Amino acid sequence: MKLIETLPNISEGRNSELIRQIKNLADNFDKVWFISCKSDEYFNRSFISIVGDISEIDSFLYETVKICIEKN
Repeated sequence: MKLIETLPNISEGRNSELIRQIKNLADNFDKVWFISCKSDEYFNRSFISIVGDISEIDSFLYETVKICIEKN
């Protein structure tokens, strides 16, 4: 298994529901793991640390973008 780490930077630091949805999204993938999230309400940003198999991480990121677009 080839692992890759990605750090999506989301322009949302106040909406804890959005972050919860992204965290829960990782549960839908066998080889993707939510590591951590650092949100900053002042700058309205969240930095999410995700590790996953290269075969699944792209699908996870695609679904993450869809969640973010639907919330805006």
